[in-house]
Amino acid sequence: MIARMTCALVVTIVAALLIGCGADREAVSLEDDIATSRVSIGTNVTQATRDVPSPVGEATRAPTSVPTVAPERVRVVESGYAQLTDSNGAIRTPWAVVLQNPNTSQQALDTKISALFFDAGGVLLKTDTAYLNVLAPGQVTAVGSAYFSPGGNPARMEVRVEGTRYQSGQSLPPLEATEVAIAPGRFLTAVTGKIASPLSTDLKDVSLTCIVSDASGRYVAVGSAFLELLPAMTTAVASCIFDARHDVSTGTRVALFANYSILTLAAMTPTP
Repeated sequence: MIARMTCALVVTIVAALLIGCGADREAVSLEDDIATSRVSIGTNVTQATRDVPSPVGEATRAPTSVPTVAPERVRVVESGYAQLTDSNGAIRTPWAVVLQNPNTSQQALDTKISALFFDAGGVLLKTDTAYLNVLAPGQVTAVGSAYFSPGGNPARMEVRVEGTRYQSGQSLPPLEATEVAIAPGRFLTAVTGKIASPLSTDLKDVSLTCIVSDASGRYVAVGSAFLELLPAMTTAVASCIFDARHDVSTGTRVALFANYSILTLAAMTPTP
């Protein structure tokens, strides 16, 4: 009886040990599976991170720049002068220069025009100066003046154009003269024409320059004046007047040019 009980106890102990060992193996196997899963997940994440390409945004592209086009210089279309003698015997030399702004989108500002007069020996007799405050894109206009030359008779004239600033953006439209004609008189001769305002605001003291040439193209008279008022979107008659004693024959070429003077621009500037 005792022997049977002893055997049963031994069998029970051995079974318990076998069960414990199996449980330990299952636990170890479970821990190995979890660790393997962790390594596998971490490896996949790392691999996925490596496979994603680095994004390239628009900011990494080199900026494109628009090349700046240098403005063309104001051109001298023609120039000339006349030698006249007044009633006192003094030699008077009126001169004019016709200029063009060749740019299509830039207006020319503060242009200085110098007329240098030399005698036959190359000696500088006189320098006369005029200013062109604004020259609209594509506009053709003229400036001129007159001086008395007691120091001698000029044989040639040299024109210098300098100091011009160019401005892009909003520009003033050009002023043009139409129906230009000459009206001789006993004491005074006038060059007349019509000036149309392209602006919705009144213009004051518009500058006028008139040129009279003979059949050969030689300047025989140059005059200047101001059109006191050119109402908005209106056409006005304008005229330049000069001494009728000048030798201006019928059928000569006449030209009338209008432009914004410094007084015109000052009146257009709003006051604070």
